[in-house]
Amino acid sequence: MPNIKSNTVKVLQVFGALGIGGVPIWLLEMIRNMNREIFKFDFLVYTDEPKALDAEFKSLGANIFPCPYLSRPWVFARSFKKLYWKMALMMWSMPTPAILMAGY
Repeated sequence: MPNIKSNTVKVLQVFGALGIGGVPIWLLEMIRNMNREIFKFDFLVYTDEPKALDAEFKSLGANIFPCPYLSRPWVFARSFKKLYWKMALMMWSMPTPAILMAGY
């Protein structure tokens, strides 16, 4: 796990996918221009297929957590539960504030 300073703010964004579209492009531009030593972005996406902007977000230090099968509730719930605990342990193990921002 990377060493993150205590004044870092972790932000989790929830999206259907990080394809080329209005909000992902806007967010990408914001992340490029903000202080990435202070803000660390992670993304939970409802697909496990690579999308157009995945590599760019990763190059800016973001983690992408796939959580597919939204149309199959039981499979999705199991996948989401695993990811939830993985992300919760990451967030709770750091002395940093965390923000959850949901979008679709």
